[in-house]
Amino acid sequence: MKLYFLMDSTENKLAFLYVSEDESEWEYEKLALEKGKPNALVVELDEMTAGVKQIRYKVVNGGPIFVG
Repeated sequence: MKLYFLMDSTENKLAFLYVSEDESEWEYEKLALEKGKPNALVVELDEMTAGVKQIRYKVVNGGPIFVG
């Protein structure tokens, strides 16, 4: 996976949006991003864990903000 965007939250989490190396996944990833529910690599700082999870975000001042 290629990481391309980092989002922060107020819950001590970081979310990295990514693009799969498998081109057959790109259309699905694009649609999920447009709907505001993409998968991301989520790092939970309190628990020191990381994994791929679906997130939701809001757009503020023209850019996405990670909210959960």
